Amino acid sequence: MPQCRNQPEVACEEGMLPNGLRWIAVPMEGVATATVVVGAKVGAAHEDLSHNYGVAHFLEHLFFKGGKRYPKPKEVALAIDRVGGISNAFTSYLNTHYWVSVPATHLATAFDVLEDMLRNATIPPEELERERKVILEEISRYEDDPESSVWHLMQESLFGHQPLGGTILGTRRSIQGMTRETVVSFRETYYRPDNLVVAVAGAIDQSALPTTLERWFGSWQTEGAPPPDASFDPSLRGIRVAVSTRTDLTQAHLIIGTSLPIGIHDPAAYALEVAAFALGGSLSSRFFHLIREERGLAYRVSTSFDAYQSVSTLTTYVGTAPQNLREVVALLSEEHVKLGTEGITEEECTTAREALAGRYALRSETSHAIANHAAFASLYQLADRTPAAARQRILSTSYDEVQDALRHLARAPLHLAVVSALPEDEVKKAAEPLLSNPTSSH
Repeated sequence: MPQCRNQPEVACEEGMLPNGLRWIAVPMEGVATATVVVGAKVGAAHEDLSHNYGVAHFLEHLFFKGGKRYPKPKEVALAIDRVGGISNAFTSYLNTHYWVSVPATHLATAFDVLEDMLRNATIPPEELERERKVILEEISRYEDDPESSVWHLMQESLFGHQPLGGTILGTRRSIQGMTRETVVSFRETYYRPDNLVVAVAGAIDQSALPTTLERWFGSWQTEGAPPPDASFDPSLRGIRVAVSTRTDLTQAHLIIGTSLPIGIHDPAAYALEVAAFALGGSLSSRFFHLIREERGLAYRVSTSFDAYQSVSTLTTYVGTAPQNLREVVALLSEEHVKLGTEGITEEECTTAREALAGRYALRSETSHAIANHAAFASLYQLADRTPAAARQRILSTSYDEVQDALRHLARAPLHLAVVSALPEDEVKKAAEPLLSNPTSSH
């Protein structure tokens, strides 16, 4: 069987069924379990905000409502529980994954349940109505969480009125208006063999896998034109300072950040992942010490790098007392100016690189993490198919590559999102250091 491309050092094999469905297998030694992930190359970024906003996540829920062999939600759940397994799914902007982890002796059950869910889902109208209420409750849950709310506010600020600037859940209005016809149409467009990947990791027999996959998925036919790709307009932006006022909060929850023209296939993405870790990825990171250890302004400080197809975001979250908002904004704004011209120190880079590589090593310990990584990498044809391969790429990222990637910040306008009890005018006054920042002009 073919080795994973460009990764002869990784025990990883991949192939494609005649119907276009891709598969990837990562065997693991010393384990007695296995995970099957069916990844679909579709997510919230593939939606149209005007008529199916939130449909990707809605459909993810509905696939668990039953197919032909397991026609009821409880039957789907019992099939997994009875073999000691765990199942779940998630929707992101670019992909949706459905996974089952089981004792390896029950791997056939994982294939059976996933194939029936995704291929034979009946989506009964009464189940859709019940799940509509569930998703509205899920929206309420996220609205009650200020960290989730401020993250969504930042996405809207950075990308404006387009799918990447929206929420994955949709809005109350869009979910209340979602029809079964809209859901079924979305499913028929994107859930087809040539838009799916089956990733299997753990205690598996690689030699038998192609035959097994052909048995479960081989008769599923691909029909019609390929599905459209995710849409993104780089010229769209939201407001620079996005504010949500909630009088029930004692903290000000803020995210400061920017978008960069670096996507998932850009070699600079790894360099920025290292940089983000150096800035706010651990207890030794720069922003954690600057804001928490040196000044006591916050409990939680965290920097994230998130890459999409042609764009990425570098953002820092801080939860602080409202009276400290201006000081935190000023500190982070000043740091971003320095990052665009000076970057980080070589010691910071070395520490972050080793720490981040360690995180990838930890991900290599579970079949669940490996299979999910492999599924996404295969869907988007990323070079590093496994966490172990990504770890090697992190370790090979040079200091100069990190510095070069950070120079993008010198040309990237900063955005601010704040969820707090402060009135909008007070937040905008606190944002003055950001707006006067040299990197803050378009």
